[in-house]
Amino acid sequence: MGIDEFLKVLHLEFEEKRQELLKERILIQSNIIQSHGKCLKKPIETFEIRNDPTWKIREIPKILQDRSVDIVCLDVTNYQTMVECVESGSNGVQVDFDDGYSPSSSNNSKAQSNISKIVNDNRLNQSNKALLLIRPRSMNLDEFAHCIDGVPISGTIFDLGVFLFNNAKKLLEMGRGPFLYIPKIENYREAQWWDSLLKRCEQLLSIPPFTIKAIVLIENILASFEMEEIIYYLRDHCIALNTGRWDYIFSYIKKFSQLPNYNIPSKSMLSFNQDFLVSYYNLLSNISHKRGCLATGGMAPHYPSSSSSSSSSSSSSSSSSSSSSSSSSSETILSDKELLSIFNGKRDEAKMGFDGALIAHKSAVSACRNAFKEIIGNDNTNHLSSNRLFKFSPIQCDQYFSNLIKTCQGLTLENKFNHYPIASVSIQDVKSYLTVLYIYIGNWIFKEKGAISINGVIEDLATSEINRVLLWKWLKFGVAIKEDNNKLLTLSTILNFLNDIEKQQQQQKDDNNNNKFTNNQHETIKRLIIQFLTSNQLIDFMPTLLYPYLLNLKKDIILKSKL
Repeated sequence: MGIDEFLKVLHLEFEEKRQELLKERILIQSNIIQSHGKCLKKPIETFEIRNDPTWKIREIPKILQDRSVDIVCLDVTNYQTMVECVESGSNGVQVDFDDGYSPSSSNNSKAQSNISKIVNDNRLNQSNKALLLIRPRSMNLDEFAHCIDGVPISGTIFDLGVFLFNNAKKLLEMGRGPFLYIPKIENYREAQWWDSLLKRCEQLLSIPPFTIKAIVLIENILASFEMEEIIYYLRDHCIALNTGRWDYIFSYIKKFSQLPNYNIPSKSMLSFNQDFLVSYYNLLSNISHKRGCLATGGMAPHYPSSSSSSSSSSSSSSSSSSSSSSSSSSETILSDKELLSIFNGKRDEAKMGFDGALIAHKSAVSACRNAFKEIIGNDNTNHLSSNRLFKFSPIQCDQYFSNLIKTCQGLTLENKFNHYPIASVSIQDVKSYLTVLYIYIGNWIFKEKGAISINGVIEDLATSEINRVLLWKWLKFGVAIKEDNNKLLTLSTILNFLNDIEKQQQQQKDDNNNNKFTNNQHETIKRLIIQFLTSNQLIDFMPTLLYPYLLNLKKDIILKSKL
């Protein structure tokens, strides 16, 4: 069986169910709005799974037991950047085709080629080198450049299928995979789909059952109510649950998008002072350990501020920019202050029961590892020992689940038009969110970059989506501007800020001293932002509107109507 036939079989067997699950998401969203969130609770039909204390996941392979630090590769199309991640001293490399990726055809080709080069280079597969863990696109995204009988293949199946077909047997032979991160699962029925998909891949590739292992990202508020069920249905493959703080907050805002009482303060207020986040973290670590899983925390987004955006792009548009990227990355490190911040943050996560976390830059490897080592000790498997099992009382556990849908603290004012609480934010908050959104959208569609460094912090799809939905929510339900006598934010203000940002960006140059964006591109970016922020219904995902800009419609779709 060739790769075309392999992908076709997966598409024909799993596409119909995928579409059913995506339609189910729409129905669930409608129920949330109609019930004002009261429908969100643990499923009645899975009561026996949650209350059976005997089941656990399969034994975690020894090579995966230490997850104290994984690094996210922010440029999977740049071979040297991937090599630096493998040689960074981390336990694993998250090879991100999801939030930190712009899925153009050229990027897909370069990224998959880079993975295969590394897998087949024995020097990069020694015991002291980081493992590759592939994070395919989430199941709602399509790959238009590869259609079967005129129907686009799932981005999940494309990314996963190409990776497994090209590399699974070699990784198995070396005892280094295949390993994955599974993104954006929303409920246990989607976990069943993933489990069936992974088992079918193992059958078609003639590799032993339960070989594929995965860390499952719980980055959606719906999934937080069904973590035990998700583990149960993926128990043959799952080795850990992972938090995705920004994606989780994005889902919180999105699921309650039409409810004015779920208004949101600025991003600086969305930390562990919010009960819904504290409950999410505590439940994840507790439930993971209860079922034999590891629990890993979110990514520290710190990136050396002296690096340019191109040094941390998730995809490069030319070989010259690639070499500039790798050179810049190797010459810069995080400051002592940034490293201390990472250490303290990850130590706090360790105290909450987590076994490891992710980082964005290789200079943070030691800070992250040492933070968990200080709390857990040298034995990285003691996450299952009695002193790491934080058993909540039934009352406390129920309170945590109730808090998952608790409204935000920090809403200090009232909207005089609808009498719901609103936040008071600064002009700088609005400008900074718009600026990041502007730069990110431009880079995603015109530079084919899915992650960029802005002011020393990595901005990817998740963080940019937060900016978008915050601004949308504020325009729709109100937010007070401190410097303007707490008057409400208006579209006129947004438009003025966008014009200011355009002028600022017109002064910016790329690595070849050319303007980063043309005048027409600036106009496109502004129109897209206006469309995102003024839609009556919140647009689910930015790639829904952005992805067509990556396509050469004749070359990518018409000429590849069949695999």
